[in-house]
Amino acid sequence: MGNKQRFLLAEAELQAAFGLDGCPICRIRKEAERRYLFHLLWENVNDLSTRERLVRSYGFCPSHTWALFQLEQEAFGDHLGSAILYQDLVARLSAHLGRRNPEGRRAARRVAGHRRHPYIPESPCPACEQGEATEQRAVGWLVAACADEGFREAYRASEGLCYRHLLQALELASRTTEDKVAHFLAAEAAARLETLSGDLEGYIRKHVWQYRNEPMEDRESRAPARAARFFGGFQGEATGDEPERDEGSAE
Repeated sequence: MGNKQRFLLAEAELQAAFGLDGCPICRIRKEAERRYLFHLLWENVNDLSTRERLVRSYGFCPSHTWALFQLEQEAFGDHLGSAILYQDLVARLSAHLGRRNPEGRRAARRVAGHRRHPYIPESPCPACEQGEATEQRAVGWLVAACADEGFREAYRASEGLCYRHLLQALELASRTTEDKVAHFLAAEAAARLETLSGDLEGYIRKHVWQYRNEPMEDRESRAPARAARFFGGFQGEATGDEPERDEGSAE
């Protein structure tokens, strides 16, 4: 696939995310992490290189540990893949801990600067790595695509970037020749935040006793959630279309 085709696909993915609630980069990252976890369960549970990678990180971060658990139940109706993966990890960790130096703390201090204990993870969560790589690419594509007026119009109709991804996009745009893009993103964010500030003020006002009978506008009722999504990022579920698992596919 050439760079032009990759750009067009990335632009289409971004524009699709613009039509949904929340930061589009957050959504794209969550979709990538979900796809990684699904394909791990679907076809890589018994792949040796995948299993060795999971050993280096001792599985996943807490968030992706439970995301995997929930996804497998939703997609397949059981936890066979998780059981296979964790049986290997549990057995290895048990063996490493069982061989811990019996001299205890003093011996552990003596070797601390020279070798890493085998029961301490060597690598970060692989789902986080996948998400971070996807996130960086998506921010780059967004900055590049914002040079086009049609794309900017689509962005204006979206909820915009969360705070963290806005900072990433502004920093990237300022390091390239995209000064116009940086100005556009900053101006759009400032306008959105000004509107949000007014809606939050209205929400607060209508919780004051003497104004309790004033009707709450829809945008005002959603203002606290919009503020949380801006500062905390989109935390909803990714939505993927996965095929049904054939019998024995994780065996």
